[in-house]
Amino acid sequence: MRAHKLVSPVSLATLAGLCMAFSGCSGTATCNAEPRPILHKGIQRFGVDGVSGKATVISELGDGWSGVNGLNWQQIEPRLSQRAAPFYNWRTLDDIATRFQPTGRELQVNLNVLHETALEGSQSTTVTHPSGRRMPAILRIKPEYLGNWRMMVKALVERYDHDGNADMPGLKYPIITHVQIGSEAENVWAGATGYTEALCAAYDAAKKASPEAQIMAAGFNVGGFFALSQEERQLRASKPSAILRQKEAFIGEFVASASRCFDILTLHLRDVESIPGTVGWFKDKMQAHKFQKTIWSDDMMSGPALGGRGASQAERSKLRELERGNAAVVNWFEQEQAALLVKKAVTAFAAGVEKVFISTDVDWPNYYMPIWRHMGLLDARGNRKPAFTAFKTMVEQLDGFVTVRRIDSGSQLLAYEFARKDRKIVVLWSDKEGAVNLTKYLRSQNVELVDLRGKRSTVKVNNVMIGSSPVFLDLE
Repeated sequence: MRAHKLVSPVSLATLAGLCMAFSGCSGTATCNAEPRPILHKGIQRFGVDGVSGKATVISELGDGWSGVNGLNWQQIEPRLSQRAAPFYNWRTLDDIATRFQPTGRELQVNLNVLHETALEGSQSTTVTHPSGRRMPAILRIKPEYLGNWRMMVKALVERYDHDGNADMPGLKYPIITHVQIGSEAENVWAGATGYTEALCAAYDAAKKASPEAQIMAAGFNVGGFFALSQEERQLRASKPSAILRQKEAFIGEFVASASRCFDILTLHLRDVESIPGTVGWFKDKMQAHKFQKTIWSDDMMSGPALGGRGASQAERSKLRELERGNAAVVNWFEQEQAALLVKKAVTAFAAGVEKVFISTDVDWPNYYMPIWRHMGLLDARGNRKPAFTAFKTMVEQLDGFVTVRRIDSGSQLLAYEFARKDRKIVVLWSDKEGAVNLTKYLRSQNVELVDLRGKRSTVKVNNVMIGSSPVFLDLE
């Protein structure tokens, strides 16, 4: 589980300066320019998790969406009352919306049901709070505060939907249209019953504010379980204290009871090998209960997972060297990160995922989980990493695709054909470096190849050099 970094408020003076910088006004000019055209018209496939303050740089990616993590109920409504009118503190969200509005991006908000007053906790089970500390597993929202939860969610959607009713002052377009309730709910709640009750209450409240609002659940994370063989999966699941057994019980109960209460199912997909099996497993779970929902992947780790329960000794050693700033290891990691984020996204799309949010926008050098400190598309100083360019290239090549299929090209070569309205793009890579002959799959003699840096070259289809770094073939 990755606990999310909390968002820091921005001063009004800083906001004024940001507004000037983004809109082009300066000095004593009135900063009232309209935002640039919204980027995500038509089918939009990509987003980036994180709202670090690098909005103008991140907007260069052309993806159009940012994920807001680390927002808790208690931040918005510090004091709860059944008698007095509710008081909401919108400062954090307003600051983020004000910063991102000039870029034309939409915000997908992850709202955690965390409130010290409102929640009933387990007496026997503890879990990890998003800040890293231990806390009792959540049983439910106390019945007397369920109404407060509904009103808060309704007010949040209403404030940012741009319908002219109780909107944030200065709102230019519907900037928050998607709200995810919780993150890795199976790791935080003692059971699915309490989570489902909170999700259904949020769904009903959001739809009252705006029928177009989309409620997302629940950031499920089963790790690399489906990259294992059938025998290994059975062995792990057979252990009496197996976490995966607890996860499966939670997810099974959730799927059986919550189908009416969310629009989009979100998954945390970590490694390439497990993605097809994981997505297929969730589809089968929903199909067994005679429904299907759109699947998005948020919090998709951009780079290699060098820590955690399943990490090898060699991976842990690399993580230590990465933390020490070993130049060779830093270079290796950054190249791997650039290649992996493309492989993960492409594999997820081919498995049936409709939108992918890559984590994260910037490095978090002081984060309590070392594995997550280096996953930024930008480093801690805001410099673009190779992953930034690779992500931008992928968006340029694949965004707006209508269909995707895997090309049957053998075990060593992985190839996927994406059909856009204007052209077809083939993405391919191989663990074995060398030249491949693609005349069996491609009709033309020559094709334009685009590497992860966005560099273009014309190559003969009977002699395409590939390796572990994905390339794009433009079949216009």
